[in-house]
Amino acid sequence: MRVGVIHNPRSHRNRARSPGAVSPDVIHAAPETPEALATALEAMAEARVDLLIVDGGDGTLRDVLTRAWPAFEGRLPLLAVVPHGKTNVLARDLGGPARWSVEAAIAAARSPANRASRPMIEVTREGEATPALRGFVFGTGAYVGATRMATGAHRIGVIDSLAVGAALIGAVFSTAFGGAQGFGAGERLAQALDGSASEARQRFLILASTLERFPLKFRPFGRPRPGLKLLDVDAPPRRLIPALVAILAGREPTWLESAGYRRHSPQTVSLHGLEAFVLDGEVYPGGHVAVRQGPTVTFVAA
Repeated sequence: MRVGVIHNPRSHRNRARSPGAVSPDVIHAAPETPEALATALEAMAEARVDLLIVDGGDGTLRDVLTRAWPAFEGRLPLLAVVPHGKTNVLARDLGGPARWSVEAAIAAARSPANRASRPMIEVTREGEATPALRGFVFGTGAYVGATRMATGAHRIGVIDSLAVGAALIGAVFSTAFGGAQGFGAGERLAQALDGSASEARQRFLILASTLERFPLKFRPFGRPRPGLKLLDVDAPPRRLIPALVAILAGREPTWLESAGYRRHSPQTVSLHGLEAFVLDGEVYPGGHVAVRQGPTVTFVAA
C-alpha cells in the first residue's frame, strides 16, 4: 500500500509535537502554504498513493479535499484522519479514537472492514469560475457568530466538544437576551432547494451537513441518516429555548415547523445575499453561493 501523509504543523495538537518517524516508504509532507499543499498533493497523485492520511483537524481536511480533488482528477484514494485539530468533528462522526497516530491509521487501513463513507459538501460561488470548496459542515447566519465565539473559546483552551457547546450556548444567550452581539434579527436571505422557486425571508440560521453523528450527541437534523441535510430557521427565532432543546435532541414536535424551524434533505441549495458563511470552521465572505451534495469519500474508521 502506497501511503501519503499531509501533516499540518499548525494544527492544535501538532504544535507541541514533531510529526514522528514514519516508514521511508511513506511520502510525507508538511506544507505551510496553500500553494505548497497543492504541490504536495500533485506529487502524491503522481506517485499513485492508495492511502492519504490527513494529520490535522477539520480545517486541514477541508483544505486537503478542496485541493486533492483536482490533483487526483476526481479519483480520491482511501483517506484517514489523525485528529490533531481543535474540534475534529468528522473524526468523531467516523468513530475513530480521539488519540490516533499515523502508524495506527496505516494498520487500520489494511482491513477492508474499517471503512466509512461520507459525501462531501461542495460550495461554489454563482457566476464565478473559482474552484469549489469541499467539506462537511456549512452554516450561515447565527452559525457564523457562533463559530467566531468558538474561536475565542479555543484561544482560552476550550477545545473539542466543549468548544462546540460553548459557542452554541453563547449564541443562544446572545440571541435570547439581545445586546450588541445578539443574532436574533438574522439576515434577509433568498433560498432555493433543488431548483425550486427562490424564497426570500429573514433567516436566523442555515446549517447543512453530510455528517451523521455530531458532538455532544446533538441531532440538529433529526434522525441520523446519510446525505445532505439542512436546518433552516426563521428570524427572529420563536420559542428559541424549547425549540433548541427539541432540535438538538433530534425530536420533531408538531409545532416546530409552524414556529419557523424547518428540516430538509435536498441535493442542492442556492443562497443569495449571504454576509458570510462557514465551512468546517473557516469563515468566508458571503454573496451568492450554491451548496450541493458532492461525491462520496471513503475513510478509514477504526
